[in-house]
Amino acid sequence: MAVADIAGFQNLLAKGEIKSILVILPQNPNIDATAAGLSLAMALEKKGYAVTVSSPSQVTVELNRLVGVNKIREDLGDKNLILSFANYPADNIEKVSYNIDNGQFFLTVIPKPGNKAPGQENVTLNYAGIGANLVIVVGANYPEGLGIFSQNKEFTESLPNVTLALLGNSPLSGWPKAIELIDASGVSISETAYQVLQALDVPLDEDLATNLFSGLESGTANFTAPTVRSETFTLAGDLLKAGARRSVPVAMPQFAQPAPVVRQTMPEDLSAFRDSSNIG
Repeated sequence: MAVADIAGFQNLLAKGEIKSILVILPQNPNIDATAAGLSLAMALEKKGYAVTVSSPSQVTVELNRLVGVNKIREDLGDKNLILSFANYPADNIEKVSYNIDNGQFFLTVIPKPGNKAPGQENVTLNYAGIGANLVIVVGANYPEGLGIFSQNKEFTESLPNVTLALLGNSPLSGWPKAIELIDASGVSISETAYQVLQALDVPLDEDLATNLFSGLESGTANFTAPTVRSETFTLAGDLLKAGARRSVPVAMPQFAQPAPVVRQTMPEDLSAFRDSSNIG
């Protein structure tokens, strides 16, 4: 087992230039990818970094077993404030200007002649934009695997202020220059994430071990995948020793069904019965 570019990742963090990190999950992430992403995020937080985890898809019920799943957000960040006008024709606007008076910012929207200015009920505020200078994509072999997030230029261009890292266990295609935390021989993404944690000297606690074990268990189809090897079971044992809590599905009790009661009905015409009873 060997993760490509692990030394480059270590050197990047050692420079001290990374302050904020964004971990991105793929479209419709499975338990393995989510467990790996959350584990890496928690480990980096232990190292003192500000970390955000984002997903282009809503969190599904099956992911609720993972520690930290409630922190996953559905946007790429809040670097920029975006003001928009709902239910207001953009063609009605003549121009937009701003000025600063006594340290206060004013934004002025001027409508075209004959049109009303947008009302307060039309104003909507949102946040967007990646503020992190390190973006780690988990479990997406190509940019389109990020769904709507793939429209962001950070994933199609090499930007000077953002370093891109890719975490997974499959070959990549279509990405710009990036740090490739890839172990193509790995049986799951969580196994690759575990190797990264080891390289960063992050000790395992119960939460990390639980997530990684859940990911390893899911990524190997409960250790039945043909790619499972002896190292897989060694890792599973280490995670259990570190306090991993297994999520065991609860089986519904099965009760024996009572035998059906057979009811016999008397014929409506009882004359034959009465006649037979008088014989002899």
